[in-house]
Amino acid sequence: MTLAPRQAPRAGAVDALRAVALLPVVAVNWVGYGFLPDAGPLGPAQPAGSPWAQAVWWVLVALLACKGLSLLAFLFGYGQGLSRRARGDQALAVRRRRMRRLLVLGLLHGLLLYAGDILTLYALCGLLMLGWSGLPLRRLRRRAFMLLSWQAVLLVLLSLLVWVPGVPETTGHTVPQGATDDVAGWLVANGRGYLVAVLSMVTVGVMLPLGLMTAGLVAARLRLFSHPRWRPLLRRWARRWLWPGLLLNMAWATGLWWGYHGGSPGVAELLYGFGLFVALPLLMGVVPRLVLAAQQPSGAMRVLTGAGRHTLSLYIGSSALNHKTGAVPPRRRGLLLMAAGLWLPAVARAGAQVEEPLADSIRSALGASIAQAAPPRPRFDDPEARVAYLTWLGTMSERLKKRKTETQIRIEFLETVWYEAKRAGLEPSLLLGLVQVESGFRKYAISTAGARGYMQVMPFWARLIGDGDAARLFHMQTNLRFGCVILRHYLDIEKGDMYLALGRYNGSRGKPEYPNAVFGARRQWLLPGER
Repeated sequence: MTLAPRQAPRAGAVDALRAVALLPVVAVNWVGYGFLPDAGPLGPAQPAGSPWAQAVWWVLVALLACKGLSLLAFLFGYGQGLSRRARGDQALAVRRRRMRRLLVLGLLHGLLLYAGDILTLYALCGLLMLGWSGLPLRRLRRRAFMLLSWQAVLLVLLSLLVWVPGVPETTGHTVPQGATDDVAGWLVANGRGYLVAVLSMVTVGVMLPLGLMTAGLVAARLRLFSHPRWRPLLRRWARRWLWPGLLLNMAWATGLWWGYHGGSPGVAELLYGFGLFVALPLLMGVVPRLVLAAQQPSGAMRVLTGAGRHTLSLYIGSSALNHKTGAVPPRRRGLLLMAAGLWLPAVARAGAQVEEPLADSIRSALGASIAQAAPPRPRFDDPEARVAYLTWLGTMSERLKKRKTETQIRIEFLETVWYEAKRAGLEPSLLLGLVQVESGFRKYAISTAGARGYMQVMPFWARLIGDGDAARLFHMQTNLRFGCVILRHYLDIEKGDMYLALGRYNGSRGKPEYPNAVFGARRQWLLPGER
């Protein structure tokens, strides 16, 4: 049978960095909510006469403001590069669908919740960059440099206009969001502010995030965060850029403070426009440290990696739950958040197999089962058996179409399911039901217990019966083979009792919920007339 090519799993360092990047974005957004939709994202410290408030404001600007946006833009491009590496030629269609969904979600988020939405801009940039991942590396580098250079020149030209005589200076942040108590009025004002912000970014500020995304695409092509050859360079960057970057951002925060509190808000707004550039030296000192730390997993890094897989949900949730959006009724905010959840991946059901001592003979037998290679295609001596197989493949492909839209990926998945199930002496319908319950047919699903992939295999199995590389559990055939071998092992322990074997597979032996869920899902994958 034809099996899917090895596909790269999600990079743990990238997921951890996404979570780190989201923290300053959410913090700055929450502070700036009070000045939206009429201005943002940061205004003068409130209350104005409080030294404590002004100190907190200065620290927030120096350490957080614009850092998350710059890093998220870079990681956005890095993710596109990983997608290209993982899916090959299929990445373009998958990416296009995701960007369209992100654009719709950004429109809903910006119009109904938060005028400072960044999803719309990212989706537009993502659609613009769809064909870039296949460009030669040298051309990508040149494009990233040109985009960043053009943005810098444009900002300098805008700066000169501030000091041109006769040009009125902006008044900055004057109208707080809470001034509009009526829901309809608030939505109109918020929508107006969102459209103005999007138009401003698209016409004036799009080159900078697009340049950072292109730089991220280059970094992914070079495997900057994963290949050992780059570790010395990352260590040098961490040492060289941390303190200069910190001093530069402290000076920038001081200039913003003077502009907002010294009566020159136009200067402050202009300085804020350089914020994404100013953040880069500090990020070049901090990000390498985080990448190197992610290569030696700790409890904190595991938490960040898990959170990084749900940054979109967390970003939308932070907007919906912000207490300053009081003009929008809580019920409506809840409905919006639930609607957004339809676009987002669900948390995988925890498939927490329990690590148990294995006899050497059992470990060797299981290891041999894992190591055996699969034949390229099934062969049938009986024509009726071949017809039955093709009937099953066509029927299951049609049923799975909504969950896996790419025909080639869907067929390869079903071929692998059929082969691995037969090889382990299991029913393909049972295996499909288990995958549906465990991961919802999501290749990169990860549970709160740390189980991975389609069949939610716990990483300790890679150490017990594999080569120790738990990252391979995200590879389709590897994950399905591990899952089938483990379930067969549990079935043998339970002397053929599938109910108890499923409970043991889920770490809930003796409880009915999980086996009943799998048996119920199995019925959806039976052929007509099967029981």
